[in-house]
Amino acid sequence: ILASGQKYFFELTLTLPESEINKQLGVFMVKVDLRSSNRSLLASSKQHSMLPYESTMVSLFRKMMLILPLASGLLSETRTITLLCFDNYVNANDKKPMSL
Repeated sequence: ILASGQKYFFELTLTLPESEINKQLGVFMVKVDLRSSNRSLLASSKQHSMLPYESTMVSLFRKMMLILPLASGLLSETRTITLLCFDNYVNANDKKPMSL
């Protein structure tokens, strides 16, 4: 439960498969809503993001260097993206925020 008057930072971390489809889709939108215990909207954040660009040559070289861990399943072809959703969020309402 969030304390009243305290500043909070909320980050969203996405782990996405590094597939051709995801690369071709390009930019996507992420919407995060912060709601109270009675489900009323306290704050909303919208951001766009995309998989980081990697040239074909760099991708091929990286995969060749990591072929054994990738083939054995020790590594996966995923990318992690972290988005800052709320910066210095302060609960100014009398509404009690729901647990995160």
